Amino acid sequence: MHRFNRGAVTGLVALVAALASGPSLAQPVEPPGAGAQVDEAEGEAVGALLREGRTALKARRLEDAREAFQAGLKRATEPPMVWRMLLGLALVHELEGHPVQAASHYQAFLSASEGSRDATSASWTERRTSAAKDLEALEQEALLTHGRLELVTDPPAAAIALDGEPVPTRLQTPGVLYLAPGQHAVELRREGHASVVLVVIAREGERLKVERALEAVAPPPAPEPVVERVTVPLPVPKPVPEPYVDPVFLGVGWAFVGVGGAALVAGIGTSVATLSTSNALNELQEVELDDAALARDVELRDELRTRQAAAAAMYGLGGAMVVSGVLVLLLHRPAETKANGWSVEPTLGGLRGSF
Repeated sequence: MHRFNRGAVTGLVALVAALASGPSLAQPVEPPGAGAQVDEAEGEAVGALLREGRTALKARRLEDAREAFQAGLKRATEPPMVWRMLLGLALVHELEGHPVQAASHYQAFLSASEGSRDATSASWTERRTSAAKDLEALEQEALLTHGRLELVTDPPAAAIALDGEPVPTRLQTPGVLYLAPGQHAVELRREGHASVVLVVIAREGERLKVERALEAVAPPPAPEPVVERVTVPLPVPKPVPEPYVDPVFLGVGWAFVGVGGAALVAGIGTSVATLSTSNALNELQEVELDDAALARDVELRDELRTRQAAAAAMYGLGGAMVVSGVLVLLLHRPAETKANGWSVEPTLGGLRGSF
């Protein structure tokens, strides 16, 4: 049976001081760090378990204290409260004469508080120093029956499972395990990384150190969204009648375009004939003029003037008719429906008819 010693009594006094430091135990536990949020009811429950364990520890009711601290460790979320539960359990196991369990909880406390901003206060710095001294003595006793395994991972903060079960101290890497002699399976788990399983054979007094780099893995694909098909009745569209184009307007428009085009073609033909007359008149100017030549000259000039006037008239008439036909075709608005005979419908002012 492990006997009480000065270190254990000193540890009890230091633990009580640590438990009393920080937020008042009579109030909900205040979260460390600006902006942190803690559920008030849960904080009250964890604070009550801490008070219960502290009271039982002072009265040397070690079993009651251990149960209270274990329940608080499972529910605590804020680092300082987790540390207090670990320290309480470490001292309970030390007073019960369980050096392996006590050393494990001290190791978990030192690992969890290492590098934390909350552990930089004077009280926590002193408690870490005290825990390290207590651990040094306890570890020598633990190594008489167990082996020591130090685990380091890159990145750190990997959860540790021993023989398929999570370590009850909530230990994360870097951390130390005390293993009973024999073969053990140690699993390192970290979110976003592939798990690593180590098969370790422990021996009394043997110290091992394992360093592992955890391989990052791609996150699992997001689940496909559940699509619920909802049938919504759509309004039946009203049939849209085909627009009715009055053939009279089409006929008039295309007739104007056709006649105007023909006039333009005739004007082109007349212009070609005019060019021929002009060439003949130019050739007549190169010969010696006599009475016959003069008569021919007068005749050609009359013919040239006539053909020029005719060509101009044909161009003007053809262009006007083509433009008119195009305007008729463009400006005509088709009716929505074809008028089928007479129809009369009543209105507020009398009757309205259409055909």
